[in-house]
Amino acid sequence: MFARITMLVALVAVAAGCGGGDPCAGSPCPNDTRPTQQQYQDCVSRHQARMNDRCNAQSVNIELCAQQNTVCNSSGKTDFSATQSRYSTNCKQATDALICCLLSSTACR
Repeated sequence: MFARITMLVALVAVAAGCGGGDPCAGSPCPNDTRPTQQQYQDCVSRHQARMNDRCNAQSVNIELCAQQNTVCNSSGKTDFSATQSRYSTNCKQATDALICCLLSSTACR
């Protein structure tokens, strides 16, 4: 079960390479591909549908942390290795909070 949750967290982190505090806006790196209007609207709709989910706040915090820790390379594109390293260091608290929520632990820190 823990491996599944860790995979979920990693997928959310990769999918959330977003900028400007809007997890649907796309990558903060200037030369990354931008989402189409339809992709953007689909993302907004998914977030709205999950607004009342039990762990929604923790999930959004993961996305926001990921976007704030995206590293752009000299070509203006996401450097996935550097981003993952930075995410692993700077988003541990947000990751732990989501895992704790998903596991329904009463001992969350």
